Amino acid sequence: DWKFIDENNNDVMEQVMKAYLNNMLVQGAVLTSKAINVEQQLFIKIAALNETELLNFNIESEFKSLMGG
Repeated sequence: DWKFIDENNNDVMEQVMKAYLNNMLVQGAVLTSKAINVEQQLFIKIAALNETELLNFNIESEFKSLMGG
């Protein structure tokens, strides 16, 4: 059994199958790889900005955009 928090912020216990854990592992690896790639893109983009552009650069918005969300 695994303990989760539901949408009402309550603790719930659920049985989790091995296939579900394997799927979470794969999804986590894909998300981590994507985040690392986006971070590298942002470093390159930031390095190319001048001082004025850097002051107006919204890193959070840019990160969300590149992550697709």
